[in-house]
Formats: sequence, C-alpha cells, structure tokens
Amino acid sequence: MIRKIATAAERRPGTVILLVLIATAIASYGGTKISMTTELEEFLPEDYPSVKVTLEAENQLSLQLHEYVMIETENVLKANVIRTIHDLEELLREEPSLQGYLLSIESYPDYMGNLEAMTDEQIEATALSLSAHPEIGAYISENLGAARIIMRINPALPEEELQEKTGELHSLVEKFSGGRPDISIEVTGDLSLDRDLRGVMNRDNRVLIPAAVALVIVILFLTFRRLSDAAILFLILGIGATWVVGIFGYSGLKFTPVHVVTVPLILGVGVDYVIHVLNRYYEETGKGRSAKAAVATSIRTVGVAVLLAAITTMVGFGSFLVSDFPPIRTLGVLIMTGIFFSFVLSTTLLPAILVLRDRRKRPSRSGRRVGGEKIGILLSKIAAGTERHKGKILLVTVVLTAICIVSAFGISTTMSFELFMPEEISSVAASEKMSDYFGGRHPAVVLAEGDIASPQTLISMYTFEKSVLLDPRNLEENLIMDSYSIADLLYDAFAEAQMPAKLPTREQIAALIDNLKERKPQVVNSLLVDNKAMIYFYVRGETDREMKEAVEIIRSQIEESAEQELNMKIDGSPAVGGAPAIIADIVERIKSSSLRTTATALILCMVILALIFRSPSMGAIAILPAGLSFLWEFGALRGIGWPMDVLNMTVPALVIGIGVDFAVHISHRFREEREAHRRSPEESIRITVTNVGRALIAAAATTCGAFGILSLATMPAVNRFGLLSALVIFFALVAALVILPSVLITKDTKSPSRK
Repeated sequence: MIRKIATAAERRPGTVILLVLIATAIASYGGTKISMTTELEEFLPEDYPSVKVTLEAENQLSLQLHEYVMIETENVLKANVIRTIHDLEELLREEPSLQGYLLSIESYPDYMGNLEAMTDEQIEATALSLSAHPEIGAYISENLGAARIIMRINPALPEEELQEKTGELHSLVEKFSGGRPDISIEVTGDLSLDRDLRGVMNRDNRVLIPAAVALVIVILFLTFRRLSDAAILFLILGIGATWVVGIFGYSGLKFTPVHVVTVPLILGVGVDYVIHVLNRYYEETGKGRSAKAAVATSIRTVGVAVLLAAITTMVGFGSFLVSDFPPIRTLGVLIMTGIFFSFVLSTTLLPAILVLRDRRKRPSRSGRRVGGEKIGILLSKIAAGTERHKGKILLVTVVLTAICIVSAFGISTTMSFELFMPEEISSVAASEKMSDYFGGRHPAVVLAEGDIASPQTLISMYTFEKSVLLDPRNLEENLIMDSYSIADLLYDAFAEAQMPAKLPTREQIAALIDNLKERKPQVVNSLLVDNKAMIYFYVRGETDREMKEAVEIIRSQIEESAEQELNMKIDGSPAVGGAPAIIADIVERIKSSSLRTTATALILCMVILALIFRSPSMGAIAILPAGLSFLWEFGALRGIGWPMDVLNMTVPALVIGIGVDFAVHISHRFREEREAHRRSPEESIRITVTNVGRALIAAAATTCGAFGILSLATMPAVNRFGLLSALVIFFALVAALVILPSVLITKDTKSPSRK
C-alpha cells in the first residue's frame, strides 16, 4: 500500500491536489453547521439514574430555571434601596419583551405592602421588622450588604428564544442601573452563565486556533529555515483540521466546552507526521537524489514508521470510546479521524506539493536538515550519555516512577462548570458574590410518582421533604437549604384560600390543582404532570464534595423512606437528578474512567506493536515512553496541586498516542540500522538519536507549543489541560530520547541472538 501511495504522489501530483481541494471545499461547508451546547447532562451517558431523571424532567415536566438580580449597597434596608428594587421589579414585570419569559418575580419589597403610600421612615421600619423573618433570608443577606430579586424563567421556550430574552434582561438591568453609583446591580443565573459560557467558547475558538496556527508556522519556519516549508506543512495540518471540523458539522454532534481543544490537539499531533516525512525527504535530497526519487524513498521508508505511529496513536485515542462521558467519546472519534487525515495528507498531499515545487531543481548534496548544529551536538551528547550511563538512567527512572505512583493515591477529582468559567466574566463574578452572601442554591430534583390528588400522597411528599431537611447530616452542615414541590404549592394555596386546617378531600385537592393550572400554568407544569411530580431541593454547595454529600443525603432518605404512596426510584435506584446529582456521579467516575481508558490504550498499543515488530518484548519496550509519561503525570498533578477533572483526564490517552509515536520512530530506525546495515547497538543508537531525534525535537516543540497555546484560554479547565499536556509531552520526549535508548541497548546487548 505504501508503495502505491508513493507512486501516486510521484506520478500524479496534480490529481492528488485537485482531489484534496474538492474534499476541503465540501468539509468547509460542513463546518458552518456546528451547533453549541453547555448542558451538563451532555457530559453523562443516559443510563445514569441522575441523567435519566433530569432528561425525563425536561421532557415531561419543565425543570425550573432561575435568574437573579444581585443588588449590593451599604444597607439594603434603606428606603431608597427598597424603592429602587421595587421600581426595577415593576419595570421587568411590565416589559413587553419579557412577557412569557418571566414566570414570577420575587423580592423582599413584595412583603411590605403599598410603598407608594408609605414614608421613608415607615418603609425602613417595616423592612427592619421583616428582616427577622426566616423566609426573608432568601432575599436579604445576613450582613444587610446585599439583596436579590429571584426570577423564575419559562423553561418551555425554545433555546434560541431563552438566549435572546436573557440578553434583553441584561440590557434592561444594565440600562436601569446607570446613574446609581451607590448601588451595584448585576444579573446572574442559569441562563446568564450559559450565555456567557457560550461567549467564552466563541472567544477561545477565535483566539486559540489562530494563535496555535501562528505558533506552528513560527516553529516550523525556525525548524526548516524555509518559509515555503512552514507554509506547506501548515497548509496540510490546516486541511486536516478543516476536514475534521466539517465532519463534526455534518454529523449533527453538539460542540461542548471539552471540544474547544479539538483543533489545537489535531495540529499538535498531526505535525509529527509531516515533519518526519519532510525530514526524510531532505535527508534523501542531501544524498543527491531528485525530488521524485526522494519522495518515493521517503514514503517507502519513513512512511512505514508514520503509518505505524498513526495506527498506534489512533488506538490510543480510540480508548476514549470506553469512557463514560459522551463528549470524551466524541473527542476520541474526532481525534482519531484527524490523525487518519494527517497521515493521508502527509503521505499524499505533502509529497505531491514537494514534487511540483522541486521537480525542476537539480539534485544537490547539500540538503537541508531539521534543526541546527546545536541540536545535532545536543543529540550526540544524549546518545553518548545513554551509552555510558544506561544503568544509572534506568535506576533513576525506577525511583522517580515509584514516587509518582505513590503520589497518584493523593490526587483529588473534581467536576464543576466553574472549571470552564473564568472569574472575570460578569455573571460568574455575580454568582460567586451571591454564593458568598446567600450560599449556593443548585436544585437537585426527585422524580416522584403516585396519586397526587390523594391527601395521603401529599402528606407523604411533605413528610419526605422534612426528613431530608432534618437529616442530622444536613443539620450539621446545612447543605440543603429548603425544598419546593406541589405539596408546598397546595399548602400555600389552601392557606391563601383560608380553608379549614382539617385534611382536605381528594375533590378539594383536584379542584385546587385545576385552579392553579389556570392561574399559574408554567409553575404547576414545573412541579406536576399527570401522576409525576418533581420535588426540588436547593443545595448550598460550592464544591463537588458538598454536592455529593447533599445528594447522598437525599438518596439515603429515599432508600430509608417507608412511604408507600410515592415511588421515588428509577430502575431500582433513587430517582435524583439535577446538576448536584450529575456532578456527584461525574466525580465518582472521573478517576475510574481515566484509568480504564488509559489501561485500554496501553494494552492495545502494546499488542499492536508486538505484532508489528513480531516481538512481545519489543512491543513492551516501544510502549515504555508512553507508560512512563502517564505515571509521571500523576507526580506532576500532585506536585502542582491540580485535581483530576473531566478534561485533564484525557491527557493520559493523549500522551500514550504521542509517546508511542516517538517510540515507534526510535525503535523502527534502531532496528533498521541494526538489521539492514548490521551496525552495533551503540552505533545504531547514535545514528538513530542524532537523525530521528532532530525530527522528534521539532515535532515535540510544535506539539508542546500548540498545547501551550491553550494556556491563553479564558476557561480554567482548558488552560490547565494545555499546560499539563505540554508538560507530559515533554516527559514523553525525554523518555524516548534518553530512557528508551538505554533500554534498547541493554536488551540488545543481553540478547543471545545478538552476541
């Protein structure tokens, strides 16, 4: 197959280029079809009970959405502040563009009667007396430095309309707050965070991709000292990335925050193939061969190593397919596709362009080489040091690796969308302030089925809510602040109607539900549809640990519940959903999913390499740099103090793919020197490290640079991912240039067949 590829690139370069251009045009159109999502449930498979509950609540009921107006001032009980809040409420209620968007608006002035008929002194006296009531604590902070307006949003509106209306809400509040220097007014909430996260994703895509492109071009130019080389290599990488983006668009898959890394990652991985092919091309032209002959030889020789590297790298990223997280599985497919495209283009388009560019040049024996003289001197020293100190190198490697393995047990895991949200974003900053003043309020939801019109069912629901709120663990840490359900709504309605305190009849309950559906249809639909009800528990959680503990309280109360009137389980598990439950489940699976995907990648790559080299020991040796880098990553995480999250859990499989690339090129060239040229192990290693090492350093520099660019991301998780990836790729380079040669020499020297 490699020979046929070489022949096609050599004899029909124009045809190859034309076919590539047609495919690129088609892919470019597909890229315009990409749509974004920031939904948390997109990060978990649908077979999780928490996701099933959340999806069912979204499909059959209407999950509650909240927006908040945060007001900060010296004292929120001052009359001018209260009137300001009241005026803003009225403005929002009467705004025509927000009709159908706002279901309800609540704040503490609502409890104070007719403000127009009251003096400032009366307003402040009334506010002071109300501030002692527990229910007012939802609207006024304890230090009286902040207040908030709570808005329930209509979740039945289309996503585009929700985004548009949220933007209008922000504009109205911003305009209203102008000219009030003594009062700070900000908007935050579910939709505001989603809106700003989309903006961050768009910003990062606009910045990261051009920055990665510019850096790759600069590094390639410094590597080859020829502008046309840098342009050609970038063109090939860009076309490969364009093809992947096009497939993404045509597939209808949703673009999540995780996928921000797709294009920089493809650029970083794919550059390895084009550098090795171009490096061998110049090595052959340096021997006096023509462009056609050099292309043919390059593809037939290094093309084999590139093919092997592409296969093992695809296997490495293919391990993402066993991940629990759908976006990670999608990322794996995209990267595998990008690697395949990079291989195809580096062995077809690159040779075709080189033939067309250099076909009229006379053969010369002064061919170019990757890197300069200093790199050559450095590699020679590395090769010499490997020969002399291989025992010490292996001992240090064993000790360092053991330390990193022990460090792995102290790494924490975390999952929160705050990982993707920079603190300087206005809605994030306002959300942080609101958490400081009022505590976080993230709704966990319980799906309950039963005869809702039955008095006993409502009593059971009310009893269950109280059992959760009064759980000793909750009383100790105050993780779950309050609850809300159809039972609470009916209780308030009965009290409002001044109905007798005795237990209502089924007929009274059914009539009141019908009445509420007419008066507050959206509110009722968020709590009840037919015989399915949602119970909301508002969790004061700022960390994933607090979320997990709160969800465990709710789940344990469901398990212990003796209420027969309510079914609060799904597939035998507690039917708890919402962001806290999903986050709790993600935290449980992050480390296990990472270990599973990494183990799968290591085993598959080792088996493939063993088959390719026809030697189990060579398969194990070739996987060594990747395996060591994976273990050293744990030491790096522990040393830096970063937790493992849903994005950096992909780094092990990433480094396996790249580390195996490095090892394949070293091992393949070493065997070529030993078997084809009958050189000694020491001489073979010197030639291998000096020649292949140049391309490896260039590829690693470009790859590390591409990932290092991710440090410019405004999303903290992406920033960490980029820095960690660059560090671990450097580990893989060191392992390939220093440790792998030591192992190869040691094995070859001790092998009976080599003596």
